[in-house]
Amino acid sequence: MKERFVRWVLSARVPISLIVIVLMIPTLYFATRVSMDFDVERYFPEGDRDMATFLEFKKKFRAPDGAVSLFWWEKNGVTPGTLVEMERVATIFRREGLGDIYWVKRAMEEYGTKSLERFIREQGKNRFLEGIIWNRQKNVFVITAHLPRSMNTDAGRKRLEGRLDTLLRRFRHSGRTLILTGEPIIRSKYLKLMARDQVVLLGGGVLITFFLMYLFLGSVVQSLMTLVAVIPSYCMVLALLAITGRPITAIMSMVPLILLVVGLSDTIHILMPFRERMRLSPSLGVHKKEGMIVNTFGEIMGSCFFTSLTTSLGFLSLSLARIEVVTDFSIATSLGIMLTFVFSMILFPLILRYAPAPRQLVPGRPGFFSFFSTFSVIRSLIIVSLMALVSLIFYFPARQVTMESHILNDLRRGAPLLKDLNHVQGAGFGVFQVNLYLRGDHRGIDPRLFVFNEKIEAFSRKFPFITKVLSLNSFVEEGFRRRGLAFSPSMAGSLGAAHLKQQVDSWAQQEKSLRSVYHPSTGSTQVMITIKDVGSKKLEPFIRKLQAFAQKQGKAFSPKVTGTAYLSGRTYERLMAGFLLSLAAVGILIFIILLLAGRSLPLAIIALFPNLFPLLALLGVVGFFSYPLTPASLLVFTVALSLVVDDTVHLLTHLALRRSQYSRVEDLFRKVFSVSGKAVILTSLVIAAGFSVMMLSTFQTIFDMGFLIVIAMFFALVGDLLLLPALYYLAHRLNIL
Repeated sequence: MKERFVRWVLSARVPISLIVIVLMIPTLYFATRVSMDFDVERYFPEGDRDMATFLEFKKKFRAPDGAVSLFWWEKNGVTPGTLVEMERVATIFRREGLGDIYWVKRAMEEYGTKSLERFIREQGKNRFLEGIIWNRQKNVFVITAHLPRSMNTDAGRKRLEGRLDTLLRRFRHSGRTLILTGEPIIRSKYLKLMARDQVVLLGGGVLITFFLMYLFLGSVVQSLMTLVAVIPSYCMVLALLAITGRPITAIMSMVPLILLVVGLSDTIHILMPFRERMRLSPSLGVHKKEGMIVNTFGEIMGSCFFTSLTTSLGFLSLSLARIEVVTDFSIATSLGIMLTFVFSMILFPLILRYAPAPRQLVPGRPGFFSFFSTFSVIRSLIIVSLMALVSLIFYFPARQVTMESHILNDLRRGAPLLKDLNHVQGAGFGVFQVNLYLRGDHRGIDPRLFVFNEKIEAFSRKFPFITKVLSLNSFVEEGFRRRGLAFSPSMAGSLGAAHLKQQVDSWAQQEKSLRSVYHPSTGSTQVMITIKDVGSKKLEPFIRKLQAFAQKQGKAFSPKVTGTAYLSGRTYERLMAGFLLSLAAVGILIFIILLLAGRSLPLAIIALFPNLFPLLALLGVVGFFSYPLTPASLLVFTVALSLVVDDTVHLLTHLALRRSQYSRVEDLFRKVFSVSGKAVILTSLVIAAGFSVMMLSTFQTIFDMGFLIVIAMFFALVGDLLLLPALYYLAHRLNIL
């Protein structure tokens, strides 16, 4: 049946070529219309109560995703001259469309003070202003503004960040540091990093893999064959993303390189037996060449299908995490891999038919593979014992593997964005928030709310990474203070719920900043807890304690912890649960594929060990070097398992075809290695080299995938060339096979 399909492809080569060309016209049209987006909410859990609470919260309060802040350091202290320059920056903010601009000059106007020196002297200990317009030491000042919702789009953020970066250059000089940040700025810079990664990863991957392929094959056409399948496959994936309204996210930038590397594996396993046939019969007519193509694809198509299916299902299993961006990535990659297989089986026979014969390379030395087959069999007990010992050695550091997640988890430590964030946090500011949402009553404000807020503020300030706590109390106390009056939470009861709401509603009309914690029409409020990005080991216990404390102290208000920092933690919990599910699913699928490829239950069980060994080795290396894993990078283990099994499937297919032809195990593996051994080594090398390009990425998850898969491929090669023959021989001696 497979041979019949290939003959049909060769006979219908002209209409097939025309169909592919015509199909690519609308595909390219839609592919060019796909958008890029780094929306943090795409990483949040879908369809649960926490997300519903967050969406309800966002409708009532101005989300922090529109805040733009400029942090201003002066080495010699802020002077009246500095104030003039800050006013020019505030004017630039206004001209660029930003609103609600708040900084020290505006605060001075509100307090009726014209002298900066006097204002700092009188209000220097004002806890309300600290963290809003300056830090505790008064050596860093802040200009904060908000981007209107109409401008808070990819294009709007990109334009704003580019314009502000250009306009602020003239204000930077020796002795002064300016850092522009905030979610709109961060998201714009993310998009630039994503675009850079697309160029570097795909360009670098193509160059490295082409160099290696040409080095081994000596043919430009055969070295570039994979692109003929990968390019239309990736274009179709992009077209489907555009049609379904899905954007390219940070994690999606890995897809073309993954398709290239996975496609190369099938290309190599097709080319090696075809080239061997060509080497043995170099002078052939077209018909005999077509016969060789038919025989080669008939022999290899089944194992290529199994390997593509295994890798495709491995990526698809990542969708079990139920995180929108991970689901999009898993479906796009899974679909792209199967499309690459389809295009390979259709287009490669046509290319090989018309491609000129490559220069004749020296045939692979049979002694090399003969050594592995003989050594693995003769020393099988030693090899298995040694591998068991190595596995035991890896087991102990593997137990020490730890995980740590940050809010900006995607960025590597040396990234400029993280350096800016650390600089800001070092000055005592926080960029991110944990929000405590309290549903209100439109008829009045419960006086007990102020006592509850006071307890939450006191509780939160016990944690050193909390930089600022703002609640309705903060604004009401400040409102009374500006009028020369004192206010304490205990006074609220004497004012009454209706009078309190009337007074606060009146202030909310005058002071827009009050609406950041109070929603007049519903009476809902929030407590804004500004935090440093200290990592999940510190932040998660705080959130759990805050939730328990708030539920205990404020049952009447049904307090709910929400916000981007809280939902980020929930995302990582989902990733952990999804990792275990996807790994289990992939393990089962791989066993089924090994069973189908090897056509033997004992052989499938034996083949599992060379594929589990790289994962244990991976954990051991990570634990030994104390390499920090993130929940997102855990998913790499599922991907690695899907990739390392590919060569095993090809070896099993050849074992199943030839095991009845040889009585001696040494001869069997000598023949199997002579047919596919060179392809196994070359694919392992090419996959490792291709994924190593990912280590140039600015994103930690992409770097982890490259770093960990390079290690996995090395140990997978050891397992295939040494452990698999040794286990097979021992099973054969014990009459298990």
